[in-house]
Amino acid sequence: MDYETFGEHQWKESGIFGFFESLVAEWLKNPSHAFKAVTEAAHAEPVAEISMPQTVTWADTERDLTAWLGNSMQQEAMKYLYALKPRVYNSYNGALVEDWRRLTTSDHPYYMCTKYFNDGDVHAYFSPYKSPYDAFLYFMDALRDMDFRLKDVSPLPPKKVQETQKILKKSFSKVPKTPKRKKIFARMLHKNLMFAKRKRG
Repeated sequence: MDYETFGEHQWKESGIFGFFESLVAEWLKNPSHAFKAVTEAAHAEPVAEISMPQTVTWADTERDLTAWLGNSMQQEAMKYLYALKPRVYNSYNGALVEDWRRLTTSDHPYYMCTKYFNDGDVHAYFSPYKSPYDAFLYFMDALRDMDFRLKDVSPLPPKKVQETQKILKKSFSKVPKTPKRKKIFARMLHKNLMFAKRKRG
């Protein structure tokens, strides 16, 4: 749940603000009740397990993944996007990896949603495109451009993709969000990949 829940996903007219004010007041009536920051909650001992056999999201009336993978356009776009992954990771190109990562954000398939009624209105409200089909065409054009930029790059073996993912995760956790991010990331990625190559050689 994010701050958009209050006033965006659930508008003022739904009563969300009054509900939340009442919830806090009622909760604190019990002396044993309190609130924790996320970091505090992460270090607290779990009190029970929750069974979640299916993915649950905030989106649409179904509250599942159909907002992002509910039609053939979305599925085709994601299939094509992740098919590029082994070549992207084998490019040794920090800018290319960064561009690919940006294309994996959930907004892109969300704009391709073709639902109707209230759900469709919400998707259209957030989308910068005239239609879901326009979103799909622009996205596929971006993927074809990336495919062209990777024309001389062979796929990285699956095991090496996993190793590179670990490097990326570690690298991005250390890189600040500044205009120099791409340059720093490219240097860190290159350093790690060169170390891996020397180790193999």
